[in-house]
Amino acid sequence: MKWVERDEIHVPIRGAMWTIQFVGRKDMPRATWGDCNHEKRLIRVRKDLSPLNFTDTLIHEIKHAQQYELDEQFVSETATEMASIIFATNKFDVYPRGKPQKNKKRK
Repeated sequence: MKWVERDEIHVPIRGAMWTIQFVGRKDMPRATWGDCNHEKRLIRVRKDLSPLNFTDTLIHEIKHAQQYELDEQFVSETATEMASIIFATNKFDVYPRGKPQKNKKRK
């Protein structure tokens, strides 16, 4: 899988186009990993998080975008459970510290 660094993507969520931005720590309120703005159809996720926390936060914010009326505890528990299941499959080669590694030549 090729790692592509992007600042934002545009995706459909429940029939509407949303923007997902990958932002730095300084761009978010203190101790915030992500947020969801329904009026702007905008999700922001910190790109400096570990792969597991990034995935958990992205799922969490997508759930808010899909169903904003859901209870925060339910969204948090569901996102964490889904991210844990995804990582338990061992189907994804995640990068240490969330950064891509260059391909090493085999000897």
